[in-house]
Amino acid sequence: MEDKITAYRKNIRNSALIFGLLANVISIFILSQGYETVLVFGVPYFALVFILHRYWDYFSETFNELTNQVTWPVWADVQRLTIIVAVFSIIFALLTWGVDEIFAKAIAGFFNIIK
Repeated sequence: MEDKITAYRKNIRNSALIFGLLANVISIFILSQGYETVLVFGVPYFALVFILHRYWDYFSETFNELTNQVTWPVWADVQRLTIIVAVFSIIFALLTWGVDEIFAKAIAGFFNIIK
């Protein structure tokens, strides 16, 4: 387990280094193009970099939790529960349709009486 976590942290560090290098290259390109280019491309780019940097820990912790700490259900359970949900969805849809038809006929009958 420790080797998996160490490899995971190493991958995150390498990704952060590559992202930082890419950010620097793009920043130099944007700044060398002039004032208008900085406004058009630089501001949204730096906002994106800021947002990604700000939420990097959240995304990395989420990935770690999904890969190492979540207990996923067995495929047979997934199939069984999917069938149960599908059957109850069909039953609920039919009941909703039936109630809608009853109310539609009741309202139509009420307006025929009023006429």
